[in-house]
Amino acid sequence: MDIQQVPSITCLDDLINQLRVVFQSDCVNVDYVRALLAAYKSNPKDWKQFAIFDPHRYVYVDFLKTVREREREFIRQTNIK
Repeated sequence: MDIQQVPSITCLDDLINQLRVVFQSDCVNVDYVRALLAAYKSNPKDWKQFAIFDPHRYVYVDFLKTVREREREFIRQTNIK
């Protein structure tokens, strides 16, 4: 497949379909794959189906935010630089 002839990629499904075609062959043109990936413009709507929010999994991240906020406040109060 020629890099100059990369099809229009309008959504994630188009990208997936094109990648499936490319990877059916034993010989894959890496530059063509890169060109396909570059042609895809990410759209949050494409990824919405993969986004799963579980509030129980993000406790650690919230904890780190709290720790960092307390560190900043401590630094402000003590004028440590």
